[in-house]
Amino acid sequence: MSWLAMTTVGMPPGSVVLPTFTFNGPLVTVDDHHQFGLELGRTFKSTINERFAAKKSDIEYLQFLARRTPDLYQAFLDLHESVYPEYVAELRGMSDGSGEPFETIFLQNIVLEFSDCASDQSEPPIIGLSCTDFMMCPPAPAACAVAHNEDNDVTDLNRTAFVTARMGNGGPTWNAYTYLGELPSGAFAFNDAGFGFTLNWVGPSQPQCPGLGRGFLSRAILGATSIEAAIKIVTDPRGGAGHNYQLLWFGDESPRIVNVEAAPFGVHAVRPISAPFFHANSYLTLQIPQEFDNSTLHREARAAQLLPSIAAATPAEAPDALLAAIGDQKDVPYPIFHDDVSHQKGDLSDWTIASAIFDLRTRTLRVYAGNPSTREGRVLANLTLPFARR
Repeated sequence: MSWLAMTTVGMPPGSVVLPTFTFNGPLVTVDDHHQFGLELGRTFKSTINERFAAKKSDIEYLQFLARRTPDLYQAFLDLHESVYPEYVAELRGMSDGSGEPFETIFLQNIVLEFSDCASDQSEPPIIGLSCTDFMMCPPAPAACAVAHNEDNDVTDLNRTAFVTARMGNGGPTWNAYTYLGELPSGAFAFNDAGFGFTLNWVGPSQPQCPGLGRGFLSRAILGATSIEAAIKIVTDPRGGAGHNYQLLWFGDESPRIVNVEAAPFGVHAVRPISAPFFHANSYLTLQIPQEFDNSTLHREARAAQLLPSIAAATPAEAPDALLAAIGDQKDVPYPIFHDDVSHQKGDLSDWTIASAIFDLRTRTLRVYAGNPSTREGRVLANLTLPFARR
């Protein structure tokens, strides 16, 4: 299908190229899902092993928590096998294909939820303060687009891939930017039903123990055929923690963006996007107890300075204005974009693994390595977003 064709644009010799993986069979039975995970694990065995080795301290801490709270670990596993057995099968397949123990794979896919629940007050949980989105979607002819920074730990750099698979029973084909060793997608994705999404960490203070992992919920919405269907999934009252979702519709001539803030127990807020808007790692609409750090406060303050220039941009200028915003590094200790340049200057936060812009009016997704607002930014993938299948 031509809309899945990936091109590299302006890539010099030796540059990073984003790997791809396509599962040829439809995902119908649990065995199909296991085979998908098996092939994904085999294909990227060395990268998964390298990524998990680099995360050794976190993984050993999770294993310690699991040994100390075996009943809690089993409760998490039982819940996920009950609600999403096909996705647990994918993780078992990844384990078989990569050689990593299933417990290690499973814990990595519920890392924040499990550590939130299993840590005591003297042991801070593993947190994932990461990711940034600028977005806008006024009525036509104004631009309708989301620019996203996928931020994470340095151990995740160059350990991702674009993963493609086809749902069974007439479901959509999806394309997901994926952390290798994890379910697609904890980052951003789209499908040929005309639906896509980006994600941001948020930190509700009170988790549900056990509760569904965010990675399982974002895996589930890969098959969504509407924003409304996705909202129903991500606001599941069994959710263990919280997440922020930018839900995108480009299946017809009336694109939409909806910002969803989800918290445990099904608490949520829905904000349709029109004027330029920013979201990172704190709840802005939901008024609940939460945790966040200085990086979030600094990025929110800088975003408030940048949003007027995005609002003033013409429809033709707006995508570049969004890219300039996610590439901003004016705040030295806590910039919006994180790279070697920012860390050499004193960046105290994480790393930008990739940047992406979904332009819903031109029906394109561009994925960047390097700062997308400078000449250092290189297009890793240039994809056409499909209309919904008829």
